[in-house]
Amino acid sequence: MKRLELFLLLICLNGCGGGDGGGQAVSEVGGITARAGLERVFLSWNLSSSNADGYLVYWNNRGAVTSQDGVIDAGETAAYMHGPIRETTYYRIAAVSKGTIGPLSAEISATPRVVTADWYKVFPELTERDLNAAAHGRDRLVVVGNQIIMTMRDEVDWQEVDLVRHHLRDVVWNGSLFVAVGLSGAILTSSDGLQWHEESSGAVEDLERIIWGGDRFYVSGSMESVLESRDGVIWSRNEDGLIGTGVKFSAIVWAGDRLVAFRAGVHPYYQHVYLYSPAEATWSEPTLISYGGFIADAAWNGNKIVAVGSYVFESVNLTDWVL
Repeated sequence: MKRLELFLLLICLNGCGGGDGGGQAVSEVGGITARAGLERVFLSWNLSSSNADGYLVYWNNRGAVTSQDGVIDAGETAAYMHGPIRETTYYRIAAVSKGTIGPLSAEISATPRVVTADWYKVFPELTERDLNAAAHGRDRLVVVGNQIIMTMRDEVDWQEVDLVRHHLRDVVWNGSLFVAVGLSGAILTSSDGLQWHEESSGAVEDLERIIWGGDRFYVSGSMESVLESRDGVIWSRNEDGLIGTGVKFSAIVWAGDRLVAFRAGVHPYYQHVYLYSPAEATWSEPTLISYGGFIADAAWNGNKIVAVGSYVFESVNLTDWVL
């Protein structure tokens, strides 16, 4: 259903005595979950069996939600992120089919986590520069951005590295070496965060992400493969057995004994997950995440991976992904 049509339908319901259903029968939405995030609530539900054109999310902060409470047009997908919010929030979902709003679902609630840390600027005179990533090593914080590298030992002792001509996108520390990557195949290395050296990546594509995994660096970007290096100086492409879709990897993360890489599919709502095992030197067949949207980054905590982007997904076994 088009947004305008849905908006007009909501006006009629709120002003014409409409209720929780009527007209053509529309089935009740089931399988609702509400997961608390950081000042967000992530909602999901089962797709309606009545060929729904869209879904409405009704909510309030006191419970006993009705169709006269706040309402959100969630579109056609069976998921919605509500926020920023800081209070316990109650929800009921309704499917919409051919102009008819179905009955409200069972009620569910969630209490989001609240931001408590105070953030403040530590070098406001440089805020005109785009800063893209940071890494900490050798008692020093290194921040990289567009033609800039900043280093610091405390909150006032900031140093800007001179003659940085590259637009840098990411940086990582592996215990002995900083490695920064950027546009047009740029790779810079430093053992102390102060003196930097340009390395030859052998790539002309833009390099967007770098991680340290086990015994080597991995880099992803606008190429249809990943770069790898054990020392940050000699780089090679890792693409043996990689089944490509013609789309770059949007995020990579190390999961203990293997590389996990996310690649957008042909359809914008699908994301493919690839696994690479250095021990076996092979890439796996891709796993499909339905309604994954775009995944921008991911992290592993030793037990599970959390991937963030259009939605938030997590997986323990790297095969089954939960919204």
